Amino acid sequence: MKIQFSKMQSLGNDFVVIDATQKPFSVTPLQIQRMADRRLGIGFDQLLVLEESTQAGIDFNYRIFNADGGEVGQCGNGARCMARFIELKSLSDKKAWKLSTISTILNVELIGDQVRVEMPVPNFLATLDGALAAVDLGNPHVVFQVEAVDELDLDLMAAPFAGHSAFPQGVNVSFVQIIDEDHIRLRVYERGVGTTLACGSGACAAVVAARSQGRVHAKVQVDQPGGRCQVEWEGDAFPVYLIGPAEHCFEGNILLE
Repeated sequence: MKIQFSKMQSLGNDFVVIDATQKPFSVTPLQIQRMADRRLGIGFDQLLVLEESTQAGIDFNYRIFNADGGEVGQCGNGARCMARFIELKSLSDKKAWKLSTISTILNVELIGDQVRVEMPVPNFLATLDGALAAVDLGNPHVVFQVEAVDELDLDLMAAPFAGHSAFPQGVNVSFVQIIDEDHIRLRVYERGVGTTLACGSGACAAVVAARSQGRVHAKVQVDQPGGRCQVEWEGDAFPVYLIGPAEHCFEGNILLE
């Protein structure tokens, strides 16, 4: 079976995006793992699939599969790429859309060369000793503050949380260095993927965690190895906004066995 795909990226977080609005698309975890292999396949952090909506008031269904083949409910950088993909493929004449995932509903909007995503209202989870907070934004994150993110061995630091009983479905582990109240640096170990150049929901979780402790303002620049985004959160019952770029890289076809 030959499948057409678009390769996209946001801050180095890279995706294969498939348009399933006209023809159903199904894939096994093993097929996803093969596609995600950077030597034997296409290579990506997540596979994104756009489907027709079956709900009133929702423009599209948005499905997210990690490189290990597991489906998850949230990817902020992926949502920005999906908005750019909808524009690229002329799938709608609007500039803002409501996307539904398996766990949440996202509002995405094109603003010039940037894309803004309205993330869910944060849900604080029972946290761990030493963490700033544990936050669910459609997927779970635990956030730790460190002195210098560049000096960390993320694989080593995140390993104890892979099978932690507090997070039976796994957890994204974020390490944040607070530069000042308007600027942080961040590195994230994503469940089902590993260390990535950027994580949109991780950036949001880090700002929410730091702001909940009074350590940052409502608008924060977040620097990750792949680049910079902006996160805005007024606090309490407000949603989180993620603003940053999303780029189309190339088109291609892959044969699925």
